Amino acid sequence: FPVSSQVDYVLARCLVHDAKFDEARQLLASVLATQPPPSAPLQIKAWWTIAETYLMQRKFPEAFAAYQRVAEMGANSPWVQLAYRQMAICQDALGDSVAVEVPAINDATLRSTQKQTPKQPR
Repeated sequence: FPVSSQVDYVLARCLVHDAKFDEARQLLASVLATQPPPSAPLQIKAWWTIAETYLMQRKFPEAFAAYQRVAEMGANSPWVQLAYRQMAICQDALGDSVAVEVPAINDATLRSTQKQTPKQPR
């Protein structure tokens, strides 16, 4: 049921806010496993949130992999370019162990996506 997935996504975001990262990822994984699958935008936001939880914990390989899922799913979404930007941050943190070509991101895309994503305390 689509509303259930949306509610679970919001609850997961609340868990992230409370620094309950493992619980948030479990809830987001259940959103992604929902049948029928949630909408593509919700899947992208779920993977993005998973990636952010790993990044907040400085688990760069896991964050990189989750951002990569966002980039693979995003098609023409502004989330793709932002995912590549975050992957570059992970790559910098990891050194030469991971290599990815990061496309240029324009400021209009960044501002547009920032409006869609409320700031989260870290």
